[in-house]
Amino acid sequence: MSLTGLLWICLFVGLSIASLKRPVFAAIGHLMVFYASPVFWWFGGGLLTSLTMRWSLVAVFVLAIANLLSFKNRPRRDIPGRIFMQLLLLMSLNAFFVHHLFADYPPESEKVFDILWKGCLATALFYISVRSLKDLELVMLAMVVGCGFVGFQIVLSGQGFSDGGRLEGIRFAGAQGSNGTAAVLSVGLVVAAYFVLTMKNKWFGLVSFASAPLVLESILRCNSRGCYLGLITSAIAIVVFARGPARKRAIGLCVLGVVAILLMAGDASIWNRFESIFVSADERDNSASERLDYWQAAIKMIADFPLGSGGEAAFTSPRGVRYIAHFRDEFRSVHNGPLDVAAGWGVQGLFLMTLVLCTACLSAWRTLRQCMRDQNVNDGLIGTVLISAIIGQLVCSLFTSILDGEWFLWLAACCFAYTRLMRSSEELETDDSEFDDEPADDLGEDLDESGLSEFDLDGSGFVH
Repeated sequence: MSLTGLLWICLFVGLSIASLKRPVFAAIGHLMVFYASPVFWWFGGGLLTSLTMRWSLVAVFVLAIANLLSFKNRPRRDIPGRIFMQLLLLMSLNAFFVHHLFADYPPESEKVFDILWKGCLATALFYISVRSLKDLELVMLAMVVGCGFVGFQIVLSGQGFSDGGRLEGIRFAGAQGSNGTAAVLSVGLVVAAYFVLTMKNKWFGLVSFASAPLVLESILRCNSRGCYLGLITSAIAIVVFARGPARKRAIGLCVLGVVAILLMAGDASIWNRFESIFVSADERDNSASERLDYWQAAIKMIADFPLGSGGEAAFTSPRGVRYIAHFRDEFRSVHNGPLDVAAGWGVQGLFLMTLVLCTACLSAWRTLRQCMRDQNVNDGLIGTVLISAIIGQLVCSLFTSILDGEWFLWLAACCFAYTRLMRSSEELETDDSEFDDEPADDLGEDLDESGLSEFDLDGSGFVH
């Protein structure tokens, strides 16, 4: 086993043990397996993969045990959190019925269904593992560090390979190829903005600042047009949702990001590919034109089978291939997240996923707005960054089939946890203020009624 593999297993075991007292460490272990799974990285050969090929399942099992052992201290059930749990259940049930009743190609659909319901279960456990604002910050930092690890492996260790001027060979559960890799990494870049803007914890801020160039360089190597648009949208969202001094800092960070891109994007193919987003129909490259053909075929398929055709039905099923046979007679991706979900799990499946993300953003927006009213800028930035990350990922999903990626649900879980924790904090402050205001008067009244006001209460024992 390599030294990296040894460090990996020691860290995973350490997080698992720590989670027995603080479940958030199990959530961090779950993130660790996603970003640095031994199944997908070079250090996994030998002992790690011989122990098991299902490290993600092991991580979920640890997550379940940690929450079971601390069940008495579980978070209180608030209305937004209850809605979130119900939506996760409905997503799983919808996928169950679509898979068993309408799947055109059950072998592929079963794989996707298995990932979906387990992802929903893991997300529910993930949500209840976050029990304080410090827990939430640790989870967000884990996303940044995970992306930083990937960036380190790509930029400094030479992982992956270039194919047609784009980085390939990097895989995650639910994302692969240059587009999927760029989308996953862009989450870490956006979330890192919170730690850099606030510097509440200098170590967290420094780690985020050090990770950002590695992540940005990796994204540029992926050369994904959808990711470029997603990052631009996220940057705009951060500036729009931030308030007061935070907005000035956000604008400054965006300017710094633009300067970094100008300095790092030396490959002309990056600019050529980015500029191709805005060209006319006559000037589109073959990739962009073919993508529009896939989208049109998927829309027709959804119109014919609105209740769904099973997981990845567009276009990795015999039914799906028939819709693209006139220009590509083979299994292909639809390259559009919403169309992929609607074709697979039906328009109702797309509606449920959209509802999860919209309610998460709405919940976080209401919470951050209250934080800004209370002049709580730093905590308000948590919601700002989470909403911006979701918006950016939604834009990315318009150009690649990632809307069913588990990280979308993580971001939603963070939004709902953020709302719950901030409300709990406000309630505690309210209770404290009421306690500070009332006791003095109540105590005086009680003393008068009992006749004890005649006695010295300073502990001397003498009567006035």
